[in-house]
Amino acid sequence: MSLDTPAQARERAIRRVLTALLLANLAVVAIKGAVGYFTGSLAVLGDAVQSSVDAINNILGLIIVRFAARGPDDDHPYGHAKFETLGALAVVVFLSVSIFELVRGAIDRLTHPDRVVAVHAVDLALIVLTLLINVWVAWFERRRGHALKSDLLLADAEHTQSDVYVTLGVLTGLGLTRLGYAWADPVLALLVACVV
Repeated sequence: MSLDTPAQARERAIRRVLTALLLANLAVVAIKGAVGYFTGSLAVLGDAVQSSVDAINNILGLIIVRFAARGPDDDHPYGHAKFETLGALAVVVFLSVSIFELVRGAIDRLTHPDRVVAVHAVDLALIVLTLLINVWVAWFERRRGHALKSDLLLADAEHTQSDVYVTLGVLTGLGLTRLGYAWADPVLALLVACVV
């Protein structure tokens, strides 16, 4: 039985953290996507897109950690860091299309306010649940990032912390919508698009 080197043990620990976070982020995306779909809330759908970036970042992180651990070889004399750049480009393309559709829908909703967003107490409770999950994810990832001295985990924890603020804004918008302020949903969808 071979023993891991410290670098291999660190890589394995980071992958475990990223896998746990991926599962949490997929749950958040599923909940927000379902609430957005059933309520018709563009702000919640935009928040789901924002949260999907976290899941994509986790997947990219798993790939990057694996490839970054490899040193230079005959095909990659300077190492494998360019894989991170290609992954970031894929995220940018996905986000650009999603944000374009979100902004288009929000403008359409503002100019044609005939669609009503139906927000129930259970929808608000589910968004609060996703908020709590994101608070835990940011705390856990920051803690493990410091322990493992991982810039990747620390940077992603900061990104997840920004998701907490977006979700707080969306939750406020849902509350306003529930109180009868129909304009709140498309306006907050535009704000979410700007943050993303």
